[in-house]
Amino acid sequence: MELDFKPHMGTDLLPFGTPRSEVRDVVLEGKRFVTRTSEPRNDFYVSDGLILGYDDQDTLEFIEVFSPSKATFDGIALTDKATKEVIGEFEKRGHQVPFDDGSYDFRELGIIFYCPEKRIESSSIYREGYYD
Repeated sequence: MELDFKPHMGTDLLPFGTPRSEVRDVVLEGKRFVTRTSEPRNDFYVSDGLILGYDDQDTLEFIEVFSPSKATFDGIALTDKATKEVIGEFEKRGHQVPFDDGSYDFRELGIIFYCPEKRIESSSIYREGYYD
C-alpha cells in the first residue's frame, strides 16, 4: 500500500475522522488485522505494514507506515530510506529538524519518523492536537 501524507489530515485513502468501521469494512476490506488488549485504540495490520490509531469517538487519528507499505510526503519517500537523505529533503523545504531520542517529530506537519539507526523504520502522521 502506498500512502501520501497530508499534514494533520491523514492521507487521501485514510483521512482522519473516518470511523473505524468504515476503515475496516471499506478502505481495508479483506485485510487481516489484530487488536491488542493493551492497545485497544489501535488496529495492527502488521503484514501490510500499517498501524492505525483511533480516538475516543472511534475515528482515525494516527497512521504508522512501515515495510511493505510505503509513505510519501511532498514527493519525498519516507519509508525504508536513509535518515540523512530524507532529513536533507525536509531541510531543503525549510522544515525544522527536531531530533528526539531515535525519532524526528515535525509537529507543524504532524509527521514523525522512527529511526533508531541510520534508516527510517517507520513514518507516522497524526491529527492536530494528538500529542497535546
